[in-house]
Amino acid sequence: MKNSRLLFFTGIIAGALLTLAPAFGMLGTVLGMIRTFDELGAPGATDPAALANGISMSLYPAAVGLALFPVGVVVLVISLVCYFRAARSAGPAPAA
Repeated sequence: MKNSRLLFFTGIIAGALLTLAPAFGMLGTVLGMIRTFDELGAPGATDPAALANGISMSLYPAAVGLALFPVGVVVLVISLVCYFRAARSAGPAPAA
C-alpha cells in the first residue's frame, strides 16, 4: 500500500505540473512578445527579419506546453487508476 501511495502522489504531482505546462508556455510566449515589441518600439531602423525571428522564438514555449499537456493527462490518469486498483485489492482499512 505504501508503494501505491507513493505512485499516487508522484503521479498527481507530475500530472499537475505537466497539465499546467500550457500556462507556463503561454507565459513564455507573452514575455517573448513583449521583448519583440520592445525591439519594434526602439528608435532606429528595425530589421523585419529580426522581428520575425523574435516572434517565432516566442512561440516555442507555447508549442512545448501544448505538447506536454496530453502527457500530463495520461500520467495523471495512470497514477489514479493504479492507486485505486491497489486500494481495492488491499481491502478495507482495519477498524481502530
